[in-house]
Amino acid sequence: EVTRRVIVKDTTPPETPTISSLPEYINADSITVSGTAEQNAAVTITGGAAGVTGVATNGSFSISVNLTQNAVNTLSATAKDAAGNISAATTRAITEDSTDPIVTVSYSSGWSNAASVNVTYSASDTGGSGLKEDNVILTKYTAPLDANSSCGVWSWAGYADTRSTGESKIILVPVSGGTCYRFSNYASDNAGNYNSIVGGDVKIDTTKPVITMSGLNPVSVEYGSTYTDAGATASDAISGNLTASITKTSNVNTNALGAYSVTYSVSDQAGNAASAVRTVNVVDTTRPVITRLGGSPVTHEAGTPYTDRGATAGDNVDGNITGRIITTNNVNVNAIGDYEVRYNVTDIKNNAAEEVVRQVLVRDTTLPVITRSGAESVNVEKGTTYTDAGATASDSFAGNLTTSIVVTNPVNTNAVGMYTVRYNLSDPSGNTANEVTRTVIVKDTTP
Repeated sequence: EVTRRVIVKDTTPPETPTISSLPEYINADSITVSGTAEQNAAVTITGGAAGVTGVATNGSFSISVNLTQNAVNTLSATAKDAAGNISAATTRAITEDSTDPIVTVSYSSGWSNAASVNVTYSASDTGGSGLKEDNVILTKYTAPLDANSSCGVWSWAGYADTRSTGESKIILVPVSGGTCYRFSNYASDNAGNYNSIVGGDVKIDTTKPVITMSGLNPVSVEYGSTYTDAGATASDAISGNLTASITKTSNVNTNALGAYSVTYSVSDQAGNAASAVRTVNVVDTTRPVITRLGGSPVTHEAGTPYTDRGATAGDNVDGNITGRIITTNNVNVNAIGDYEVRYNVTDIKNNAAEEVVRQVLVRDTTLPVITRSGAESVNVEKGTTYTDAGATASDSFAGNLTTSIVVTNPVNTNAVGMYTVRYNLSDPSGNTANEVTRTVIVKDTTP
């Protein structure tokens, strides 16, 4: 008997399995892969973190696959039938990205008086999925700036900028005074990861401080004196009392006449600067001083030349101004009386000195002089007539006063004896001349 052994084998591969739609990006460490395959075939998926096998019950499968993080996972699905035949592979690529984007925002925080803020911001994705389109967002927040320099309640103030790329970008954001600003940068990637960062507070104050000068402006100060400035105060709507921060610049020189300035400057914490200027006039209002040389009153002999001793004058600014003295002299030496010599002077600034006066009393104090005519002693014969020779009189001021002589003549020629004829005189000023006498001897010599 001859026999033939016939072996029936299954060598036909199963149909290639199908994989249902997968997302392009995912931020999970595993994903459930589902699809269809030959009924009861063993479906093996590779390309993830590790291969995994499941069964296509009733022609479909659903297998959880661990993914390699932050990488492109190319998943390959094959089916194996009971005869061990393996199908062709179906592949799908999925990028696992569990890394948040990197975001930056940079600007000058703190106090500012600028009209805008330069904000630099950027975003980048290192997980592989890439930044999501139009989802790099620079957001602006505002808060009122209150009187104690603090920011009040913050509120959303809109998007300052949006874009799809993340390269560094600088934008100029207009701002307003009395307001606080914050800027945040937000970005998300295609895998659903997101990140944000908020910068510091920008306090915008565009109002200048107010400087109030104490005392007068302009103010005058006397030449050569010490100038003490009255100072100033400063206040700011936001920064408050800034008096202690005032800087003062002064070029006042009280040793030189002229107009000078004292400048007060202050800046608030936002850099708003204010200044005020006081004009200081160094002036000369001090009177010169006249010093009379010699005494007053002075008595001067009438009829003789009068030479005044004069005066000197000094001034606190001009120094010796004796040469500027104006002297008024009405002395008349030919008339007895009381006269005045007046001294006046003004300095260059027309300040007049207090007038100084010298009294000059023109007086006649010189005695008249009686000059006897004839001999001092004469003899007269008894019984004859005696005729006196008389005398003359002169005065240094009144002149010839002969007619004013008072003669006392007691001579009696009828009686022998010695007699004295007396001559006396007073001038109009009451000066009495020295008495002059003549001796008259009456004799009897007739036999």
